[in-house]
Amino acid sequence: MAQKTENALEGAGERTRAAGATIADKTGSAVENVGDKTRQAASNAKENTKEAVDATGDKTRQAAATAADKTDKATDTAADKTRDAGRSTAVAASDTAITTKVKASIFKEPELKSLAIHVETEKGVVMLSGFVESKAEADKAVKAAKAVEGVTSVKSAIKVK
Repeated sequence: MAQKTENALEGAGERTRAAGATIADKTGSAVENVGDKTRQAASNAKENTKEAVDATGDKTRQAAATAADKTDKATDTAADKTRDAGRSTAVAASDTAITTKVKASIFKEPELKSLAIHVETEKGVVMLSGFVESKAEADKAVKAAKAVEGVTSVKSAIKVK
């Protein structure tokens, strides 16, 4: 009976050792699997993070480029409007100067009653209107206006009384 007990104990020990070895193998495999899965999850997280950063960077770059384009366009538009306003102001000042010179030129003509002739200028085009005593006076007024520097053309609506 002692022999049977010893054999039983020995068998139990071997089974326990075998079970322990099996558990150790399975635990090792499980640890390896967990390690592999952890490394894979970390790699996936790293790649996803990189893609997110790249996408964010691309969106940021695109937004910056769009903002730069809009700023350029707004600057160009403002510059164009400023130039146009400057030209308009220059044309208006030039037209005023031409009108003044035409009036002075007409005033210098002794035969013309300069107060009876109205002078307007738009973009270098002089428009004369009013009343004079003869066709010769109307012609003199037109000739005087044409002689002024900056006048591109003269339109006469002068009437003979």
